[in-house]
Amino acid sequence: ADGRPAGTLRGHTSQVTCARFSPDGRHVATSSTDQTMRVWDAATCSPLYTVSGHAGAVWSVDYSPDGRTVLTSCSDGAVRLYPGSPEALMHSARALLRRAAR
Repeated sequence: ADGRPAGTLRGHTSQVTCARFSPDGRHVATSSTDQTMRVWDAATCSPLYTVSGHAGAVWSVDYSPDGRTVLTSCSDGAVRLYPGSPEALMHSARALLRRAAR
């Protein structure tokens, strides 16, 4: 290690307020005053998905112990839960589509 960053996560348009590694180390979740939460590939620093729609700054983000869920807290007073990985996000989307098709 030479003291240089291993990579940079670029994409938020305002201050990043929190960053957390997933329990398995594969992903990083970030929150920002740009009203978004993002999940990144930790190895490549590539964005995997962005969650928008918060009504204010997203102050914190954290993973559940099993890594399947990400929790955010927002300046609008809401605490929200989201899928913690792209695989979990796709599973949730498929389940919603199945329910909507009934």
